[in-house]
Amino acid sequence: ILTAVKAKTQFYGKLLGVGILTLIHLLVYLVVGVVVWLTSGQSGKLHDLISQIPWHEIDLPFLSISIGFFILGVFTYAILAALCGSLVTNQEQIAQAAVPATLIAMVGFFAAIQAPDSQGMVTTVLSYLPFTSPMVMPVRYGVDQASLSAAGVAWIINVIFLLAFCWLSANAYERNVLVYNNKGIFKALRHSLQMQRKRH
Repeated sequence: ILTAVKAKTQFYGKLLGVGILTLIHLLVYLVVGVVVWLTSGQSGKLHDLISQIPWHEIDLPFLSISIGFFILGVFTYAILAALCGSLVTNQEQIAQAAVPATLIAMVGFFAAIQAPDSQGMVTTVLSYLPFTSPMVMPVRYGVDQASLSAAGVAWIINVIFLLAFCWLSANAYERNVLVYNNKGIFKALRHSLQMQRKRH
């Protein structure tokens, strides 16, 4: 494939595919939500379930923040997955490549769960950091621990990081995709960094 398509083109093509898939998922959720809303009157249990949702607390800013951070999170983790995937050489190492993204996602997930009951410095910092911010900041905003301006600052930080991370990962992907290293993902990453320093 690399003889016909440049490595960076593959990298950005994968991100485009993830973006289109994300858009399709959002559209499916929207259609399903509309159908459920329109048919809820025909089912007593479904109507009771929907009536328990505090709709008055779900306003446009909250929806915008949630969707915005969701999209940023999807692309950030997609780039990380592509970067880690370029460091492995065979199918057996795929699980190993998923470890960094899984561990970081778990930190954000558990921080988001604890956010409503915690207003400590750690949760506040994690709500601004890339990778964890897409999960923590919407929760903090939803429980009135963060203002709209704070969410906006976190979103801008994540966008800047995403652009820089995408550029760096594309360059790393171009180097790593033809490098075969069976010594593990972390040693492969170190080897990739050494190659980068030699190029400069």
